[in-house]
Parts: sequence; C-alpha cells; structure tokens
Amino acid sequence: MQPTVEHRGEVKYVIRVRQNVVSAAIGAAFLLYFGLFQLTEPTGTDLFSRANWVFYYTLRFGGLAMAAVAAWSLLGQSITLAVDAVVTVAIGALLILTGLGMAVDGGAMVQTIINVVCGGMFFSSGVHNWKDYRCFRAAKTSNDPSMSTR
Repeated sequence: MQPTVEHRGEVKYVIRVRQNVVSAAIGAAFLLYFGLFQLTEPTGTDLFSRANWVFYYTLRFGGLAMAAVAAWSLLGQSITLAVDAVVTVAIGALLILTGLGMAVDGGAMVQTIINVVCGGMFFSSGVHNWKDYRCFRAAKTSNDPSMSTR
C-alpha cells in the first residue's frame, strides 16, 4: 500500500526530528564536559568574574537542557525542533555575550574567540531548527505536499 501524501510529509518531519538527536547529544556532551569537569565556579564582582559565572552556569544548565532535547528528539515530535531552537539560541546568545564581556574586562582573546564561534554555531543551529519547525507546521496545517519538502 502506497502511503498518502500527508503521511509522507509526516514521516519526513519525524525523520528530521530524530536526526536532531545526534547534534543535540554532541552539544550536550560538549557543554557538560566543560561545565562539570573543566571549570571551577568563579568568584569575584568585576565584569570578568560575572561573565565567567554566567558562562559557567550556561554550560551546566545548557548541557542539561540539550541532553533533554536529545532524549525528546527520539520521540519524533516536531515541537521538539521549536524547543531545541529556543534552547540553542539562548545558549548561543549567552556564549557570545559572556565572551564579549570577558574580553571587555581583560580576558584572553582566545577565550573570546572560542565563545563567539561556539555561540554562533549554537545560534545558527537554533535558527535552522526554528525554520524547519515553521516549515513542518505550515505543511501540516495546509496539507500541501510541496510545503513538506524544504
């Protein structure tokens, strides 16, 4: 039996959401490894210390959130892409801001570059997932088979 056009569109977004497991798990592992095993909780009241404190907790809580998104992606629900988009855009923005905050207050340029590049990658991933979510939502509501292929 040939699947209907509507069913094929649904299968496409389920596959796309499940493909998100690997990237979300890699992001979670990256954040948790550095947040739990490589950094110590910063102290101090200057801008550098405050930015470092935000960075420290972004890695820890962001890693946990990405691990949850990776697990949720296994279910294949398209809303997972929207949740992933919000989480990764927030992580990306915080990484960029903390990198710039550290640079302003005398931090190492290498740390700033790493934060900005990694933050940009997270931000870009979030934007991409949001576009995919919107595309799948539009295809599902319109039942237009051409909308489900991006």
